[in-house]
Amino acid sequence: MMDILLMEPSSTNKRRRIADKLRGHDHTPFLSLADIKARLKNIRRVSTEHLNSHGQTLLTNLNKHTDVKVMFANSAVQAAAEIKRINEGRQIAINKSAVIANEIVPELVKYNLNIIETYYDEFKPFDNQLDEHLRLPNLDIESVLNAFQIASHPDISRKECVAKNGSKDFTGLIGIAAISASDGNVSLFQHMGNTGTVYEQAQKIILVAGLDKIVWDKDDAVFQTKCMAAFGWKGLPRPKNLYYKPNAGISIRNMPYEISPEDTEQEVHLILLDNGRTKIQKSEYKDLLTCIGCRACTINCPVSTFFHSSGKWNPKEYLYHYVQGRNPSTDLCLQCKTCRMNCPLDIDIPGLILNARADAMKNGKLPLMHSLLSNFENIAKWSSKTPFLANTLSKNALVRNLGETFTGVSSKRKMPEFQNLTFKKWFENRKNKEGHYNR
Repeated sequence: MMDILLMEPSSTNKRRRIADKLRGHDHTPFLSLADIKARLKNIRRVSTEHLNSHGQTLLTNLNKHTDVKVMFANSAVQAAAEIKRINEGRQIAINKSAVIANEIVPELVKYNLNIIETYYDEFKPFDNQLDEHLRLPNLDIESVLNAFQIASHPDISRKECVAKNGSKDFTGLIGIAAISASDGNVSLFQHMGNTGTVYEQAQKIILVAGLDKIVWDKDDAVFQTKCMAAFGWKGLPRPKNLYYKPNAGISIRNMPYEISPEDTEQEVHLILLDNGRTKIQKSEYKDLLTCIGCRACTINCPVSTFFHSSGKWNPKEYLYHYVQGRNPSTDLCLQCKTCRMNCPLDIDIPGLILNARADAMKNGKLPLMHSLLSNFENIAKWSSKTPFLANTLSKNALVRNLGETFTGVSSKRKMPEFQNLTFKKWFENRKNKEGHYNR
């Protein structure tokens, strides 16, 4: 059987260490922040360099598991088509995974499938528990890292739940935090209880792992998952950002157990997703694949909520989707560099964004707004020949709104007034007969 590990915050390990210290038996080696980052960087370096070989090893090992059906998807479109086939028209409950939310769900929506974002069901309106948690003083990274422990094996809990109650009429679609190539161990984590609930109660289970989530062994998978949780907890959305529910009133917790144990699918479907990752590995943007998805880059980013209409893209995803052709530009980045300062892997996202802008300029792919503003001298030259027409059009509300729509230049921007007498002509007119300028 495939071993599924579910990690979540726990105080057990913390209490045990305090008790050991009080008894004078604390021999647990201390991991500094530098040690943690060094090990994580090594795991991610090996994973990125061996993207294809780790994937082949994983496929070989997964074929030994009789309870898993594995599929390789070259694209999110192909993955969504397979999910639609497996799902058979049911509602789909997802966990809080960037791969699921930002790559798979946009394709599933095209099939008019009903998506339930279970993470938001954990919060009641005006629930301030998380907000109080975020106001706690800073904790050292070792304490936070050790707080996330293996809480359960949801594959075992699922078998017990199905045998007792059956299942509910929805498909669970879960993004994986890490999966080990050497033995096929899957590592998940949750801040709330939604991932475990989805896994236990769904009629069918579909797991999705990007190729960049494949590490070598179980220890690496567990450590990467703990780092993902520990470095990213400050980037959790505050309650004021959780009031929006795409499916208000729909909660898997309120669904009845209406599928019998005999009709509940026992096998797990696993989709290994490429979706441009092997192409990025061979490009100048390969460092993006070292990202563990902790969302630490979102912390203090002043514009991340504007990166996408869903508000779910972080700075890394903003660039990642641009490189893959799903984001038209990188203009919203302010180059404040807070994302790099907060990244545990020191990924130079601002530098890569500058490279992307330079490549766009070299290839003539500048947005229309940049082309217009960088060639404003030519616009002014022709506008000064017909200043009345140019000024009339620049002040017209309809023209300004159309300009904002098609070029990105704000309709509120104050435009200069053009005149037939240019500054150059005015300056030349001040010359006297001797060729000197009058004061």
